[in-house]
Amino acid sequence: MPANTFQGLHARHYDLIYAQKPYAEEAHFVHELLGGGPGRLLDVACGSGRHARELAALGWAVTGVDYSTDLLELAEGLEVHQQDMRQLEIPGPPFDAVTCLFDSIGYPQDNDGIVAALAGMHRHLAPGGRVAVEFLHAPAMLAGADPVRVRRFELPEGGTLV
Repeated sequence: MPANTFQGLHARHYDLIYAQKPYAEEAHFVHELLGGGPGRLLDVACGSGRHARELAALGWAVTGVDYSTDLLELAEGLEVHQQDMRQLEIPGPPFDAVTCLFDSIGYPQDNDGIVAALAGMHRHLAPGGRVAVEFLHAPAMLAGADPVRVRRFELPEGGTLV
């Protein structure tokens, strides 16, 4: 993978930056798309595990995979593997569902990488299983985008992150 920005300081404050993201609501929506489970679910690019934990709360047996070791350290309570999504090799039986959320499918940055990631997801999918991949549609996002956006976050240890 190209240089991963979700390391160090960015990883440490990832959950603070995205604290307002409606993870539970999004997980419930994905849960319904996947047929309501329960079953084994592979969450590709799981990051700090926020969606994965919410999906587990809905009855899924979740395994997470991410490229960032720093984010995986935050994914407490989950079975996780550090891997490049283009080269998935998760031990065990196939999964009933695979997710790749929050536009993470764009991390490979080129068609070959995306095809390799999707092929790996398919290899790990049980017959009749389902895949949910979320991608951000640039024209829709840009239609309502602010030209300048600055956010400030109060850090738990004191200080401000801008």
